[in-house]
Amino acid sequence: MAITTDALAQSTYASKTAATGDARTKLAENFSQFLTLLTTQLQNQDPTNPMDTNEFTNQLVMFSQVEQQIDTNKNLEELLALNRTGQITSLAPMVGKQVEIDGPDLPLQNGTAQLGFNNPDGYSTARVLVTNASGSVVRDETVSLLRGQQWIEWDGRDGSGNQLADGAYKVAVRAILPDGTEKALDVKTRGTVTAAERSGSSFVLLLGEGVSVSPDKVRALTSS
Repeated sequence: MAITTDALAQSTYASKTAATGDARTKLAENFSQFLTLLTTQLQNQDPTNPMDTNEFTNQLVMFSQVEQQIDTNKNLEELLALNRTGQITSLAPMVGKQVEIDGPDLPLQNGTAQLGFNNPDGYSTARVLVTNASGSVVRDETVSLLRGQQWIEWDGRDGSGNQLADGAYKVAVRAILPDGTEKALDVKTRGTVTAAERSGSSFVLLLGEGVSVSPDKVRALTSS
């Protein structure tokens, strides 16, 4: 998968530039009609009662102000297009790198996935539950815990030992308390960035098939 760069910005810029061009064309047409009417009025005015020049002077000023506003809008559109290009280009170095992200989104890539969690209270065991895109639990396993931060690897297999397809999954880690109740632990995951693309007015990182995360969720960046 490849990162989308100039093509996206150029497409957006082209549509904005077309809108500005239409506005300038309409302004020119209106100004031409105004001059035609003004010339006709001046040619046919009563010499003994000439037109008040203040009115058409004000209209000329208004045309000038509209033209300046169109130029201002064009400059802003160019700046926005450059900013969009800069934003997505700044994400390019992340493609191919492994990132650490907050939250339950678990990318299964090449048959494996990594998840981390913090166990500050030193609970001894926890349930790790992995769900697929439809919300069905595909793996429910009890694991031993250490105190503090730790990482474990999921082999991409379901509870029956079947290898699952790469893609988007979610994970939850629930510490098992002495009384048998469960307490959710904050989780984070790791995955390799395969692309970056625009999503609405913002940009996202793609971690394989179906997993997209906002760059502000990235906690760490390492070589893949």
